[in-house]
Amino acid sequence: MRIERDAAFTTGDGEHVKADIYRPDMLPAPVILQRTPYTKDWHVELGERIARAGYIGIIQDVRGQNASTGAWDPFVNEADDGAAAVEWAAGVDGCDGRVALIGTSYAGATALKAATRRPESLVAVVAAETPADYYDDTVFPGGVLALAFIETWLLRNIANSAAGRLSDGPDIQRAMTDVYENRMDEAFQFTPPIGLPALHPDRSEIAPYFASWLGPHRTRTTYWDDISLRPVLTDIDVPVLVIGGWYDVFVGGTIEIFQRLAAAGRDTRLLVGPWSHNMWGRTMNGIDFGPSAEFDFVAEAIAWVDRCLGIERPRIRAGANWGHFDSPVRYFTTGDCLWHTADGWPPTSSAPITLELGVGCTLGGEPGEEGVVEFDSDPADPVPALGGHSCCYQPQSPMGPMDQRLIEALPAVVSFSTAAAEQAWTIVGPVEVALEMTTDVPDTDLTAVLTDVHPDGTSINLTEGVLRASHRRGSVAPEPLVPGKRTAFVLRLLPTAHTILPGHRLRLNLAGSLFPTFERNPNTGRIDDPIHDAAVAHVEVHVGGGSGSALTLRRA
Repeated sequence: MRIERDAAFTTGDGEHVKADIYRPDMLPAPVILQRTPYTKDWHVELGERIARAGYIGIIQDVRGQNASTGAWDPFVNEADDGAAAVEWAAGVDGCDGRVALIGTSYAGATALKAATRRPESLVAVVAAETPADYYDDTVFPGGVLALAFIETWLLRNIANSAAGRLSDGPDIQRAMTDVYENRMDEAFQFTPPIGLPALHPDRSEIAPYFASWLGPHRTRTTYWDDISLRPVLTDIDVPVLVIGGWYDVFVGGTIEIFQRLAAAGRDTRLLVGPWSHNMWGRTMNGIDFGPSAEFDFVAEAIAWVDRCLGIERPRIRAGANWGHFDSPVRYFTTGDCLWHTADGWPPTSSAPITLELGVGCTLGGEPGEEGVVEFDSDPADPVPALGGHSCCYQPQSPMGPMDQRLIEALPAVVSFSTAAAEQAWTIVGPVEVALEMTTDVPDTDLTAVLTDVHPDGTSINLTEGVLRASHRRGSVAPEPLVPGKRTAFVLRLLPTAHTILPGHRLRLNLAGSLFPTFERNPNTGRIDDPIHDAAVAHVEVHVGGGSGSALTLRRA
């Protein structure tokens, strides 16, 4: 292959966006383009694999990152820049005029955003582990800052690379890297997070969006609506392959992307396996999902582009049966470690079931008369997150399946469990928890973790959710609680697909924090209060007959 470094095109407003081009021997050929904020230098192997498959591989630094000029503003310029990049790529030497976009995470967002502009030369998209909405899925799930994800993302990658362009950038980068590698626990403890010294809040050229997110756009504003994929997804008119992971932070948004495209009649497929963010292997945190969980994202992406262009080549039959797109949905169930196909999501063979929360901390069965279960939520002593759905680097961010018994033993956690299963049954699809709650503070957070309890007591997390009480009405203005008044809440957990085996139990853990996955709420109604001024929330959850507190999921 021939490799061309730093090939550039000029955006409509004069910025120079640079790319590396990997050309195969046989030309002309279509282009597979990935646009990334994480330096094209990290993706040499991707470019080479694309070229070895007979395509021209182009890896491009987005505006304002690494070799490209301009200022990077998350998600803001990717639609226009991406569409222009597609047409530029269609005209590079050796291209036959056809371009496909692929990417995971932010690069998946750049692909989808560009596709909403319908560039004429675009023929296919592959988007993996990427959100549908950047407020709900990325920065503020349930109205709560995704602390571990956002701070590590900026310190290790995005703000770090931006700082490198400054005259004193190397010193700033070294300091950020030191915090990330050696003092991340200290950074997580810093409150309010908007003032985190390592992100230099006094210097707008480093991470101005962070101050904007935690300042005027902490609650949902038109800023979030303007950059959201939700209202423009159906503008996409080329085939789209959507890939997700059950332990990925963006799995809810990833599935929503497929659902919206499918509902609009677009040519789309969904594949979800037992993976965390960009971790495609069969094992995670010592848990082995079996050989069929092995996965090769690049092979799958190339197979999708082949399919869209009518190119036939031998396929590897392994894992998710790479390259086989007969069914709209392919998904993996943890627990029994099996692959399944379906005509849509959630599968039409599944049906909702409701399991009431009982006074004896039962889940399902006879709930008994109405009563309360109580716990305290102390921001100075938060419930730790063990594994779960943060992003994107371990051990700094809690990710994946882990035994939850250490936190289930804490007095700040209450657990509701089903009886042991007599036969296997499968959960597949969305998960919600309805709660009737009373507390003595004007605002607090609620967290819910769903686990599979093995016969030996091991309790492995499946999914979780969080809700800030003042955000219980969603996108409307935050509404404080009335202390002492019973209030209804609905926590939406991330979707899952899991089989409860005979002898296993399903468990729901409730608490007021899950740290550092989510920021701590000072419980005062003033989110920027320091922790030493925080209040301890006493929470009463009304359970039992007629209370309305229940877990709802879908059973296959």
